[in-house]
Amino acid sequence: MKAKFRIIEKSYNSIEYSIAIPEYDFSKLYCCELDNNTQIIFGNETELLELNKCFRFIADHPNVILYVPSKKPVTGYLKEYWKVLRGYDLVATHHSVQLSYKDWKQIRQRIGNGYLKEFILNDQVVERNYAKFLYKENKDVLKPLARYDTIFMISSKTVFDNISADCIDVANGGREIFDRYKAHEHAHLVQYMSIKDRRNRHMSMYVDFYDEVLWSDVIKKR
Repeated sequence: MKAKFRIIEKSYNSIEYSIAIPEYDFSKLYCCELDNNTQIIFGNETELLELNKCFRFIADHPNVILYVPSKKPVTGYLKEYWKVLRGYDLVATHHSVQLSYKDWKQIRQRIGNGYLKEFILNDQVVERNYAKFLYKENKDVLKPLARYDTIFMISSKTVFDNISADCIDVANGGREIFDRYKAHEHAHLVQYMSIKDRRNRHMSMYVDFYDEVLWSDVIKKR
């Protein structure tokens, strides 16, 4: 499995950052915030399978910031039925990068062209072990946050590998669920969050199958 990313080396506040932007144009991907505690990534088969590659990439590159420019107006369906106002950019990186959200706002405004590089990605089947995320001692946690028109996903290799597999599952099952039930296939990412965020802050995050053409046909019939 291969994917191309534009690599940009950037210095800000005396810190060197390496930023990777996928060559693929995520024109049908919508990264949205429903409220202060819930984020949803909407995409069709193609978008989610390409996003799987992005998560596989960032899983194996702990010193890189993955930046998916996906900020755009949302469709009428998402605005009316999901009450979201706009689509955000997506940023994923490891805890070790210690990226400041406020610094990212400035870095994004100064991003240059960089260079294009092709990567061979790990395409082995991910061994799922959801039980490990239930223990208080678990350190592999997902920290999602919406700031500055961006959905941030701060986590670890184990979690990003699992999310990549979630993207594949939703992409592969999304059309069948739509055809049978006119419903959204989705994957819960809340199991990767810390117990504190799950219990105390009631945070939640999903990857959701959304094909704009399919759902526009349903709306026309209503």
